[in-house]
Formats: sequence, structure tokens, C-alpha cells
Amino acid sequence: MSNAQIVAMEDKEYFALPDLDQSQLKQYMRNPRMWAYQRLNPIVKTTPALNFGSAFHSLMLGGNPVVTMPEGMNLRTKAGKEWKAEQEEQDAIVVNAEEMSMLQTMKATMLSDPEAAAMLNEGLTEQVILWQDKPTGLNLKAKIDLIPVGDTPYIVDLKTTDDASAEKFGKHAIDYGYHIQAEFYRSAIALLNPKTLNRARRVPPSMVFWVIEKTMAPNFAKYQIHKETEIAKIARKQIRNALTKISNGMEARNVTTLDEYAQAILDEAQAPSVQDMLIPTWAVREQAKLI
Repeated sequence: MSNAQIVAMEDKEYFALPDLDQSQLKQYMRNPRMWAYQRLNPIVKTTPALNFGSAFHSLMLGGNPVVTMPEGMNLRTKAGKEWKAEQEEQDAIVVNAEEMSMLQTMKATMLSDPEAAAMLNEGLTEQVILWQDKPTGLNLKAKIDLIPVGDTPYIVDLKTTDDASAEKFGKHAIDYGYHIQAEFYRSAIALLNPKTLNRARRVPPSMVFWVIEKTMAPNFAKYQIHKETEIAKIARKQIRNALTKISNGMEARNVTTLDEYAQAILDEAQAPSVQDMLIPTWAVREQAKLI
């Protein structure tokens, strides 16, 4: 019997869970010490790009309300600060009029695709899945944008971008570890009874990214990462290696929680050995020309 379950919860509850998600796992792969620090000192980053992306997700998938800042309002004034505080109490996402116009254009563009519109109308959105990784015993979590019903052979993640071309988004996907996200989410779905999701198959062989540009004339593209591609196979190995490393690290330090493990990492002294500096070959050639 599977230990995975779908749980209804708000974003605040989800992010407060101590379980590992794919974002934390990618951060651990890049830099365990930074993962440890940020796990123990969580900071909610709010940038214009993140705010805009969150607003689009909410408009398309439901969730937090998206409100337009009144024209002429200055958020630095008393009235502006009070208005902003009221919106924050309701977990609203605030955008300006120009951003709202762009968001509505992007939404209309995506919904003009009959397939996308039908999947959004019939599918399961923002589903939280909790499970335990059997080889390590680590508790994991995922929140999947869209799980289509029926026999659709993939799950969906929405992405906003400046350039939806295949070449640009492919590079962006690797830079941000979307291949790891895809395999992490597929592994979560694999543990659930397909009847729970109104699906005809247990494991979707692909994850498809619906990519839309942040402009008033957006291009809308769909890119998949199939389980049989080389990058997906690499992602599965990366995920397994990272989970194993965390589990072994906890055992070696005789700790039982991720927070204890994070603190142990930060407490460890560093005594690096001297290494030869790695200078790119092209840089050596460029410097040689200056002789």
C-alpha cells in the first residue's frame, strides 16, 4: 500500500511543513551550507518577477486573490500603507493596472487553446502530495500545478518567461532545474492510486511545461520532459543521490530531523586543502595574446 496522500491545505501551511520539496532538494545539490542556513532562517523573497508569476498562477489555477492597486495610489503614504496591509491580511497578490492588463492578456491567450482550456476546467489544480521516501525514510512534499484527468499522458506545470522559444527556455529549464522538478513530481504521482486522481494510468511518462511570455502579445508554447530522455534519467540519479546523501549525513551526525542536520552542517569547521585554480582554456589563450 502506498504511503502517499493528497492533502488539502493553504500555501502557508504547505510552506510551513518541514518535509523536503524539490526546491529545497535542488538547493541542497548546489550548496548544502546555503540550504542549511536558509532552512533555519527562512526568508520569503518577493521580487516583481516572483510576484507577477504568482499572480498568473492564481489567475489560472485559483488560489490567492489578485487585486489591482488603485490608480494614483502611493504605497509609501499612510493611506497606501493601510490599503496594502489590508490586502496582505487577505493574502492578496497586488499588481498595478499595467500588470493586470498583461496578466489578463496572457490568461486569454492560454485559454484560447481548446486543449489547455479543457484541461484547466476538468483537471485537478494545486494538489499537495505528501509521501515518505522508502529507501531513506525522508518525508517529501510536492504541489503540482495541474493533473489532467483521464488518459492524458502527462502532468502540467505553468511557467512565465521573457522568451518562450525552444532554445531560450531549454537553457532556462536547465539553469533552474526543471528536469529535477519534473522527475520529482512524477515520482509523487506514481505513488498514488490513479482512481484518486480520476486518471487512467498511474504514472504519467512526461511532464509538460506550459510556457507563456510576459508581454501584451505573448507566445504560448508547450515543452515536455519525457522519462526516457537522457536529462530525465540524469535527474532521477541526481534526486536519489541527494536524498541518500542527506540520509547518510543525518545518520553520520546522529540527528533525526532535517533542522538538526542543517544546524550540524553550519556548526562544522571548514579546513579546505589547497587546490589548483581552474582557469578556462579560452581564458589562458586570451591572456597569452597579451604577451
